[in-house]
Amino acid sequence: MTAASDSTAEERDAQGPHASPEGRIFEMIAKGIVLSHILDGLCRLVEERTPGVLASILLLDGDRLRHGGAPSLPKAYVDALDGTAIGPTAGSWGTAVYRAQEVIVADVATDPLWADYRELAMPHGLRACWLTPIFASDGAVLATFAMYFREPRCPSPRDQQIVAQITLLASVAIQRKLDEGKLRESEDQRKRAEEALHRAQAELAHVTRLTTLGQLAASIAHEVNQPLAAIVADANASLNWLAAAEPELERVRETLAAIATDGHRAADVIQRIRQLATKTEPRKARLDVDEVVRDVVALVRAEVARYEITLALDSAPSLPSVVGDRVQLQQVVLNLVMNAIEAMVPVTDRPRKLVIRSERHDDGGIRVAVHDTGVGIRASELDRVFGAFFTTKPGGMGMGLSISRSIIEAHDGRLWAVPNAPHGAIFQFSLPGA
Repeated sequence: MTAASDSTAEERDAQGPHASPEGRIFEMIAKGIVLSHILDGLCRLVEERTPGVLASILLLDGDRLRHGGAPSLPKAYVDALDGTAIGPTAGSWGTAVYRAQEVIVADVATDPLWADYRELAMPHGLRACWLTPIFASDGAVLATFAMYFREPRCPSPRDQQIVAQITLLASVAIQRKLDEGKLRESEDQRKRAEEALHRAQAELAHVTRLTTLGQLAASIAHEVNQPLAAIVADANASLNWLAAAEPELERVRETLAAIATDGHRAADVIQRIRQLATKTEPRKARLDVDEVVRDVVALVRAEVARYEITLALDSAPSLPSVVGDRVQLQQVVLNLVMNAIEAMVPVTDRPRKLVIRSERHDDGGIRVAVHDTGVGIRASELDRVFGAFFTTKPGGMGMGLSISRSIIEAHDGRLWAVPNAPHGAIFQFSLPGA
């Protein structure tokens, strides 16, 4: 019990007053907190966001698995697992390492992999066990991450997303500690750790961008198909005019100009999608925030029309430029706009209005605010919504706002939410001027 108490206190010392759970884990890693406390923190993070789960991390030590973190599993069970050998039928843990792949056991009572370990788990009420290897950057297995349940159960897509994100964070933490053992406090160690943190954050951001684009697939298809259909219609009309006894060249010329415009419009949509879908290193440059907003609006226009939402852009004149990464800021605005749209879908007793306002803020900075008239947010959840894996949407990942806040903070800005009177919410971020 003392270790758990010390772990909690050490975690609090590493946490800033406004850091997201995901950000606090990164802070613990960067500050060199004891690995077992970091792994316990990761397990608690999963247990807080997934009802009924008991999480565990075992570290690979030669051909054995050693206890890493398991704050909620019975101590007798944790002790029994410490030193478990790996092998083709060594329960879920040893088998996952042996195969270097995920092992899902939906029911411990019937799965043959647990024939020799069933009596170890059943007295503690453990019925399902999902094991995922934690890999190093070179593909070697470092550890295993387990999710236990007290009833037979198979993972949902959201469970799989959580596993992917937690194993990525655990890999960063474990590799950091391995690097510390090899490089101690050298400058190379510090740089590698920072690069690993940046890679992990970039990977999480990329996964979230792809998920959002997947949700927009129908709207994006509409935005591309519309100019393509116009091109086909205009081309057919031009052919008919040219085939006439007296070709109508002026009308053909006007129609060809329209074809070129529609072609550029389709190309612009595809370019915006490619920017968001491609995994690239962050590149900061002077930006016009209103251009970033317009890029996002072009992607969600069909989604707005689909749900009969009135969209208004309200931009103050002569706003200062900011220094930032265009793709990352597009991701933030896209996430806020999509959340606003989804919050208004259930509304039937009032108009659905979406306002994106940009204005000057503080000393030479800018603020972008996304107003909606949706279901709103309880006062107790205004800050919790930015936590990793916190979601009020069925099937939601709960990572979008957490990553958005990390992006804005990396740009020396701030992201927060307030109620929108009389209905809805306002999500807004501020950035310093260039």
